[in-house]
Amino acid sequence: MDDLEGANINVEKLVNRLKIRFPDYDFDQPAQHDRRCKKSETGVCTIQKHLTYAIDMDGNDFCIKRIKLRDDNNPYLHKEITCNAVIRTAKEKELTMKGGF
Repeated sequence: MDDLEGANINVEKLVNRLKIRFPDYDFDQPAQHDRRCKKSETGVCTIQKHLTYAIDMDGNDFCIKRIKLRDDNNPYLHKEITCNAVIRTAKEKELTMKGGF
């Protein structure tokens, strides 16, 4: 909470409200990696070979495949999004290099 002191909004009040609303959730743990593919409806990535991926600051590989979502009402309208699903974490890559995966 020390890094939130310079914020313009009252973040502590928001955190307290969230703790009241979700009493069983541990807010001290970091969020889990997003492994859900935005391209498929099931959430499982259909791309077998990830030729387009990048590495984030933590060493995780994530998908940078751009996806064009079309609008059913207007065939000329589309929105491009990036998948950003985590393919492999840094620990999984390390285990692969050692041969444990």
